[in-house]
Amino acid sequence: VSSCGTKYSQVILGEASYAFAYQHPGVVRERLLALCQTSTLLFVGASLRDEDVTGVLRCARAVAGGNSPPHYAI
Repeated sequence: VSSCGTKYSQVILGEASYAFAYQHPGVVRERLLALCQTSTLLFVGASLRDEDVTGVLRCARAVAGGNSPPHYAI
């Protein structure tokens, strides 16, 4: 919950999600692309030099015509 009372949704991906992503790359990419177009995402521990991450972000920006929400990485 933010300081002004806004409730955030929470999705945390762990080891099982990582394994699923490698077994079903198209499914995960499509869902991540949809999230990138509609929600601000925070990537924790993900390299912004990883083509799997940056490729989805570039695609989301292109599909949204530059109007996608901001995303952050730490």
